Amino acid sequence: MIESQERHAAVRMLNAHLAKSGLAAYDRTTDGLHFTRVTNGLGWCQAAATPPEAWPPGAAQCLRVFWYPDPAFQRDPRTGRVPAGATSHWTTGAEAALAAVRALGFRAAVTGPPQQPERNTSVDILIWQPGPGTPQEWPPAGAWDAVPPTRPNFVDGWPRWPDRTPQQEIRHVLRNARAQRQVADCPAIGEATAWPADGALWPPFAFACARVVWQPDVRFARRPDGTVPAGAAEHRQDGLRQMHNDLRTAGYRVQQARTPPPDQHDWIAVLAWRGNR
Repeated sequence: MIESQERHAAVRMLNAHLAKSGLAAYDRTTDGLHFTRVTNGLGWCQAAATPPEAWPPGAAQCLRVFWYPDPAFQRDPRTGRVPAGATSHWTTGAEAALAAVRALGFRAAVTGPPQQPERNTSVDILIWQPGPGTPQEWPPAGAWDAVPPTRPNFVDGWPRWPDRTPQQEIRHVLRNARAQRQVADCPAIGEATAWPADGALWPPFAFACARVVWQPDVRFARRPDGTVPAGAAEHRQDGLRQMHNDLRTAGYRVQQARTPPPDQHDWIAVLAWRGNR
């Protein structure tokens, strides 16, 4: 709980700093009408937390900033057209957001596959406080240069048969592994499910990635009073080992949070990904 409170406080602090830098949305009433997301021409930003399994190596803290273009440069949802100057506006606005968060002492980078005004609604920026084990140069140069833009996006659309999203592929892998254990009369340990992972959370050189969440069997779940049944720790270790083996057997790499999760969490999340390196 303390960790969650600290993270919320960091998000509030960052949003307040962005507002002072002229990069936050604000409200205005004109002629009796209420408007929001009014900007000064550089677009606007919104800070958010980042799941620990997606943090850079050794980072002491990690957040995200979503930068959204000024309304004058937003893609028209009816026609799909992007206004003239949108590309340079994206570059200028994202650089202003990067400069604002770096002024607080954070490191910051636009991470993940390419984000473009023709395809996406925003630029996703990862920001972090380096720790003792954080490389000086992170992410590696050109980490996502060979990776196509992630889907869904405005141009490609997804799903498109026979394509699957990364999380659909991983769900298929996990279902097959579970079915094989049932045939072999081997019990499944807990339940693992795949969910989407935004491109900015992808590890360097990843070209497909999803967030996989493991939860314990009901008999080992946390009780309403906060206590855990006997054997819950061993059940968690066995369940995570099984999930990792299922994913790695199918050709995925697994990235787990580098610091242990809080004791109050029953579930564990990892990033499962395929990469060029």
